[in-house]
Amino acid sequence: MIFASLDIGTNSIRLAVVDLHPDGTWTTVASQKEVVRLGEGEFIGGHARLTSEAMHRATRVLGRFADVAKGYGAEHVVALATAASREAENQEEFVDAVRRATGGFLDVRVISGHEEARLIYLGIRSGIDMHRREKALFFDIGGGSTELVIADWHAHQFLDSLKLGAIRLTNEVLGERPGPISPGLWAKLCNKVRSTLAPAQREIASRGFTQMFGSSGTIMSLAEIVARRARPDGDAPPTMRNFELNLVDLTAVNQMLCRMTLEERRKVPGLTPERADIVIGGAAILQTVMETVGAGKILISDRGLREGIVVDYFNRQAPQPVSFEPESVRVRSVRALARRCKIDDVHARHIRDLALSLFDQTFALGLHDLTSSRELLDYASVLHDCGFFVSHTNHHQHSYYLIRNSELLGFNDIEIELMAQIAYYHRKSPPRKRHPRFARLTEKQQFAVRVLSCCLRLAEALDRGHLASITGVHLEQPRKGEAVTMSLSFGPDVDISLEMWAVEGQAEVFARSFDVPVAIHTSGVFGGSTQLWQKNLS
Repeated sequence: MIFASLDIGTNSIRLAVVDLHPDGTWTTVASQKEVVRLGEGEFIGGHARLTSEAMHRATRVLGRFADVAKGYGAEHVVALATAASREAENQEEFVDAVRRATGGFLDVRVISGHEEARLIYLGIRSGIDMHRREKALFFDIGGGSTELVIADWHAHQFLDSLKLGAIRLTNEVLGERPGPISPGLWAKLCNKVRSTLAPAQREIASRGFTQMFGSSGTIMSLAEIVARRARPDGDAPPTMRNFELNLVDLTAVNQMLCRMTLEERRKVPGLTPERADIVIGGAAILQTVMETVGAGKILISDRGLREGIVVDYFNRQAPQPVSFEPESVRVRSVRALARRCKIDDVHARHIRDLALSLFDQTFALGLHDLTSSRELLDYASVLHDCGFFVSHTNHHQHSYYLIRNSELLGFNDIEIELMAQIAYYHRKSPPRKRHPRFARLTEKQQFAVRVLSCCLRLAEALDRGHLASITGVHLEQPRKGEAVTMSLSFGPDVDISLEMWAVEGQAEVFARSFDVPVAIHTSGVFGGSTQLWQKNLS
């Protein structure tokens, strides 16, 4: 079913058109965002009113978004308006204008701050990897309000919506100020945030949390500035999903932004020019909240209210609400990509089992200490052949591209890059320092790619004919530094000559990856004899 959700915020309007699947997942078919500044000029003085210019901008964009949703055949659409609309004395005028502009297609519903917070929680939760018993603080900075939620995986325990937002705080404290922000003005911003936050802070302190997740354009922009400053090439990571933003780095960036004029901020890499005039207000909210609640870091989510609308709609339509098990978020997104790429599931699962067996045994022999990377090998093994969906020729290159650019949830950017490289190196050349993508990794990450891709290459060789002829592999090493013996098991009357040929081709990669010689022999009936083959490290 095609469904459309619209988040009509104080600063931006966001559209998502998705294809809902029966298991509660969805495929995004269209995603758009426009900055309309619906709340521009609203939070000044004693009366909150949407200006005619702001309403005109918003209705024009909503008309265009309605056409997009219709074009994709959206059967249902939910459009929700937040802080700017709910505080406006003329909100009904705006709702009526949208209804007329879209021919009745959009019936905007203005929601409360607590409902906004609940939906933001649902949206963020749908795209993160979170332990079952973990309690987290979910946080979103809008143009007119800031939402705070304390929740575990199953339910929220505290919801609050503060009258703090990047536009509102800018209007109330800074106004239209083209020059740098003085320390006195910055302190005034932070004091305003602290006083507004105080009641919520007491609740947060009493309930506690172990992790903090943040969404919104403001948080994403500040995180991207930090990320670009940390990268030698100055480029943004392909995705900011699950990026870890540290308070120390955020503070340094905020100090830099305050020293700049408005025109200088518009040129900062990672900050869109249209956000430059309100970013200081948003930055003050983020930094002050993190300092006040005692959070040294925040994980960035690219999901929020718009996606929360999708989850809430599905739960309302389903006979039973979808249970997004925390340990399955990554699995669900990997399976979704595998399904879209029509991967040979039987072969993929057999390769995964062989690769993980090799990983576990090489760890047990002390050849590596990459226990935290086992999960990435699991997923990369499942997806290593997804490139066949594009072309058989050089399919490993297509696998890299598909993994790198697909919406894999619950992973951060470097995890996606590592999985993509592991899949890329499952055939053809092993990792080399002269390969640009590989060279950009840290030394520890390069070692992980070497080891994990080697396990995958050997697993692929062990099922060269896609018949699961080899049922198991066992590694032994009598003494440290001596050759590793690889024993292969298979059934009677099974010809594994193709697999043996393929394994021989990978023996040198194994020897170089683990810095040990390797010997291979078979266990089973193969031509009436047992073969022994050895490849020494050259």
